[in-house]
Amino acid sequence: MDLDFEIKRIPRGDIASNYFPTLLFAFLDQRLTGRVTFNHNESKIDLLFRDGDIVGSRSNNMAHRLGEILLIHGRISVKDYEASVQMMLEDGMRQGDALIQLGALKEDDLTWAVAKQSKEILYTLFDWPQMEYKVKNAAVADDNLFHLSTHEVVLRGLKRIQDWPRIRNELFPYRQIFAINQTIRMDDARKIRIKSDEEAVLSLIDGNRTVEEVFAASPQSGYSTARLLYAFKWARIIRLRLVDDV
Repeated sequence: MDLDFEIKRIPRGDIASNYFPTLLFAFLDQRLTGRVTFNHNESKIDLLFRDGDIVGSRSNNMAHRLGEILLIHGRISVKDYEASVQMMLEDGMRQGDALIQLGALKEDDLTWAVAKQSKEILYTLFDWPQMEYKVKNAAVADDNLFHLSTHEVVLRGLKRIQDWPRIRNELFPYRQIFAINQTIRMDDARKIRIKSDEEAVLSLIDGNRTVEEVFAASPQSGYSTARLLYAFKWARIIRLRLVDDV
């Protein structure tokens, strides 16, 4: 497959998980508006895009349901969860609305839960070893939308990866030198939120230090630093130093 992913020419395909970030950036670069459906075995996830930004997600996995997320994170009790399920079955209510009616949930908690739900669905795709995708260009409704930077989505998704051979292959040999990527669009760069522990490692990327020297200077463990560098690279926040940079 052509890894440039020209969406108009290749609106569907089958990719390995390590090419998923490349696909997301193809949607960003081409400012996709529409729905992309991903399938892996019996699992199905839809991502909604507007002008290349991810603005929503849906899943057929029961573990991604709103009530389960609220329960797992201690926002509701088991009793409230079961009562809301009963209301869903008897009255056809949405679970969030049922929980609010029960007094178990406030509007702010519901907003948090919907955002958390959408992100958990999205980050699941980084764990799939293989997936089919199909693009459908269409208008996207305004309800329950959130806007996530593709750069940050890839950063957060890949920070969850614990496959050391995969991480090592991106960084070895450790004499490689990385520089900050200055080619990110200004409006995309403004959306990236870098946490303080990430900034401590990112500040070491100066176009002069080798990967090995970054390991030595980093306040984090070698593994944590390597995983961050791997995520920064695929998120297009850093890039290999070019000969012209010297």
